[in-house]
Amino acid sequence: LIDALPLVFDSTLREILNAMLPMILDSASRLCPPTRTYPSTGVVDFRDLLLSKSWSSSFGGSGNSPYGNLFPTLYNIMQKKMQTGASNRPLVNDMLRQLTDRISNVPGSVSFEGNSLKKSGRIEIAGFRATFGIVVSDVAIQNVDSVGDPLDIFRPLLDEANILNNIVLFGVDSKPLKVTGKLL
Repeated sequence: LIDALPLVFDSTLREILNAMLPMILDSASRLCPPTRTYPSTGVVDFRDLLLSKSWSSSFGGSGNSPYGNLFPTLYNIMQKKMQTGASNRPLVNDMLRQLTDRISNVPGSVSFEGNSLKKSGRIEIAGFRATFGIVVSDVAIQNVDSVGDPLDIFRPLLDEANILNNIVLFGVDSKPLKVTGKLL
């Protein structure tokens, strides 16, 4: 099988990919489908759920707090926890350091020993048949506590009742997010 691989890649696979290339390029050049619209009845309006009355109204919500004030209060607390602290980085980094320290005894790092992913399957391409297996193990993630700006979690959007914006940037400054593991 190993001796046959160069022949398969040099002829059969190259011919298949060359034949498929125009179709792949054509599909990549098409525009994305338009955003779906959702009915406003029976669906939670995140602007009213998470924002204060005045902010909800300015974002296009009803501004009458139909869900009460518990969620806006919790959302406000969460937003304050994500603000920049003395380190000029979001306070969520302190929480991540504490969490990872409890999990792995290493602040800002977490590791998962053993197999994290184990998959196998069969490939059949133009008469070429093979089985394959992939194993990802001993995964370690370092500098989880390197969150920087921009940082938005569950942020309602202007004039969008059912969409939340989420942006998290890891690996700022001299602390790149590092993921290691074994791939077999």
